Order: sequence, then structure tokens, then C-alpha cells
Amino acid sequence: MTTTAKFNVRAVLIAPLSALIASLALAFCSGIFLFNVAFAFGGAPGADSIIFTILFRALFVLPAYVLCGYIAARMAGTRPLVHAAIAAAILLFANALMVFPLNPFALSWTDVLCYVSIVPLGLVGGFLAAKH
Repeated sequence: MTTTAKFNVRAVLIAPLSALIASLALAFCSGIFLFNVAFAFGGAPGADSIIFTILFRALFVLPAYVLCGYIAARMAGTRPLVHAAIAAAILLFANALMVFPLNPFALSWTDVLCYVSIVPLGLVGGFLAAKH
């Protein structure tokens, strides 16, 4: 029995694009969330609120990375983790291209944490898709 190792280019190109679109939707939701927090508590949380920052990123930034890997793995059919990793790497590259030309030295620790987590969370999405 022979197996052919196919590579689905469409999966690794559509998945990062879908993740970018999802991140725009999440950004809209985060604006509504921050407005409601500011309205309810009389102002936005301070910059030193580490727990709020981590929860905010976990709710409104990181799900797009998991979605990228999930979509790539579901579309690929074969070798879901390879497709998820490549799609996440493309998403990382696209995010870096959007931010680094502006001011590469203005990154906070949470920005670095998000960049470092793109490929691992893409693999988590690929693993979830492979188990379905």
C-alpha cells in the first residue's frame, strides 16, 4: 500500500487569511468589551493590571492563532500538523510584517508572548482538528 504525501497550498494560505479576518472580528469585540469595562468601572484598568492583560489577550488575541491551525488542518486532509505549523508560520510572518516596520522597539512583554505563541497555538489547533 502506497501513500502519497500531498501538500495543500490552499489550506496554508486560506488559514492565515481566515485568522487575520477572525482577529479583526475579535478586535471589534474587544473594543466593545473595553467600552463596557470602562463604563462599568469608571475607567479602563491600569497598565499595571497584569491579570487583566493576560485574560484580555487570552480572550481576544490568542483564539485566532488556534483557529489558523485548525482551519489549515481541516482543509489539508493529510498531515494536519505539518499544514497547521506552516500556516501558523505564515501568520507569524504576516504579523511581523505588519508591526516591525512601524517601530520594532515598541514591543511589550505581552506582544512578545503573543508572537512566541503563534506557532505552538497553531499546532494546538491542528491537533484539535486531527482529533475530530
